[in-house]
Amino acid sequence: MARHPHLVRRDGVFYWRRRVPHDLRDQVGRTQLVKSLFTSDRHHACQLSRRLDVAMDRVFSMARTMQLTAEQLQALTNDMIRLEREQLEHERIDFPDLTIEKSRLASTFSTDMSAAMKTHLMSNDFSSIEPLMCEVLDRHKLDVPVGSYGWKQLGRHALRGLTQVYNDDSMRWLGEYEEDERVPLPTAAAWTSASPAPPQVVDSPSSPAPTPTTSKTEKTVSAYIEQYVEEARHTGQWTNQTEAQNRNSIDLLTRICGDKLPSTYTRDDAATLRRRLEMIPENYGKSPRHKAMTIDEVIAAKKPETKTLSEGTLNQHWNSITGYFRWLNRQNGVPDLSLERVWGGFRWGANIPTSEKRLPWDIPSLEKLFVSPIWTGCEEHPTKRHWRHRPGTTIIRDEYFWLPILALFGGGRCDENAQLTGRDIFQVGGIWAMHFRGPHLKTDASERIVPVHSTLIALGFLDLARKAGEGRLFPKMIPGGRDQKFSHFYSEGFTDYRRRIGVYKELMDYHSFRTSATSAMIHENVPLLIADEITGHDSAGRKDAKETQTVTLQYVSPFPMNKLKDAIETIKYPPIDWSHLASKSQS
Repeated sequence: MARHPHLVRRDGVFYWRRRVPHDLRDQVGRTQLVKSLFTSDRHHACQLSRRLDVAMDRVFSMARTMQLTAEQLQALTNDMIRLEREQLEHERIDFPDLTIEKSRLASTFSTDMSAAMKTHLMSNDFSSIEPLMCEVLDRHKLDVPVGSYGWKQLGRHALRGLTQVYNDDSMRWLGEYEEDERVPLPTAAAWTSASPAPPQVVDSPSSPAPTPTTSKTEKTVSAYIEQYVEEARHTGQWTNQTEAQNRNSIDLLTRICGDKLPSTYTRDDAATLRRRLEMIPENYGKSPRHKAMTIDEVIAAKKPETKTLSEGTLNQHWNSITGYFRWLNRQNGVPDLSLERVWGGFRWGANIPTSEKRLPWDIPSLEKLFVSPIWTGCEEHPTKRHWRHRPGTTIIRDEYFWLPILALFGGGRCDENAQLTGRDIFQVGGIWAMHFRGPHLKTDASERIVPVHSTLIALGFLDLARKAGEGRLFPKMIPGGRDQKFSHFYSEGFTDYRRRIGVYKELMDYHSFRTSATSAMIHENVPLLIADEITGHDSAGRKDAKETQTVTLQYVSPFPMNKLKDAIETIKYPPIDWSHLASKSQS
């Protein structure tokens, strides 16, 4: 008996095996098909094998007729997007009694529709766009059965394009239109790896688009980063943290828009960057998996309950990127960049999360905090200095005791208080004061002289300063973190302590003591400029006030010390009684 070409025998049992044609392997996902015939009889196996061959020939033929080419997919998807966009614009033009509020509601609806398209894409649910798909297939005179591979091909590509259409439509309801009215679609190469990328099917513009002028010495944006960082660090403008933030922003630019010559970035690139940034989850970069994922994969993996980047973070990224391009525009070898035309005029969508502000400490939380073991007696841990949540008999008057009280009654930042020395505490006109100075300050405006609150004096703060002499008040604090801040390890320990004693709340941390001090002064009608002077907040009004003073007052303070003293004494936290801290310290 002649040997059947698709028949093989293993351990006495016959199997049918057939190679998948090369043009269908991407569709099938395999290079060959294997099936056990569950028989050891050769004659019976040959009969079964012939039947399988006939059936599989029919399947291969159907697959070839149902699979769309890359060119067809491009043309069909472009057609669907054009029709949907025209319909949406018609609805906008013919909207009855359109108002700003109705436009905002419509913008929200379009954003929801964009999210719905993504959800349908995740489950291959094409029911919502089936009428549109059938209409376009009829226009192109293509017979693609519902549920076939070609139908699914077209459905997935259409959902991807419509996701962007509705996202753009949300911005159009808010009055934002891009210069290029066409939707930039993914290339065919990105849609399928089975065929080479065809030319895009788009209407020819009436006149050719201007080609950006490039220079032979111009390099890609990533090639300039090290020089950019070096200049910023040399001038003292950046800390390690600032450098990392700027590097991260520029990395997002290259990951979203590509690492290109500076002069070749267009307004379409900027629009794409804006849209992608708005969709990135707030936890981006915190998972090691993100490094191996594309930005689109990070966005697709976002859980529904996860928020996107806040307005403050988005502004930080945008300012870092545009600041980088302003610097690039001054570099040799880089042609003049049309910064305003490419990057100007963009606004974030109406649905992005606003930056969450820190909460001031409420009185119940303060009361609970200051009757906890650090201030009433703790059990010391042999190796962990911050481990003081267990009640005991020991009160250690170091940074863990003093730093929260200093912030509450002085409004200083954690790192400012942490680096005070004995010589920074002195009298000005008979008033005890603290001088915040040094390279560790956040801004130049942070250097200031602040009166010492009477509560701090009553608790023995001046004794602490006298004992420190020329050294730091808290000598056991060591720098840490990316910027080598003295507050780094303390902040970690204080967060752990608050969790263990039950006063931890989101957005209520050490910096919130500073917020509480500012609020206490403002509630007692202290002028904002004086409150800013005490806390070192670089408001525009304070900057203007400093510029009108003499050179000496610019260095020290634009306000007399007695006025600052009166202002800082308005900081009170009734009904908390602080005397128990003084009595414990004296015992």
